[in-house]
Amino acid sequence: MDGAPINVGELIANNIVDFATGNKKVLPHFRLICWLCEEAKCDLFANDLDAPMMKPLTDRYMDGILKDYMERLQQIGAEEEAGGQPQPQPQ
Repeated sequence: MDGAPINVGELIANNIVDFATGNKKVLPHFRLICWLCEEAKCDLFANDLDAPMMKPLTDRYMDGILKDYMERLQQIGAEEEAGGQPQPQPQ
């Protein structure tokens, strides 16, 4: 990851938007979201779901996440410079 900052909240939010708009077939970071809720002692509801981690968080996996994140930031920056609104990126 080379010490580059990552806005985890933005990353998760963007992935949820991709899932909700049909660009992703699986809700990414589902276990991370569950863990963050557990750590924050959020109220649980009867219909809340929990899931095991689907992939281990290896350096290679995190490098892929960073690459996707940086590409998304570049795309958003280019669209903002062009005066347009950022569009969801197809996966």
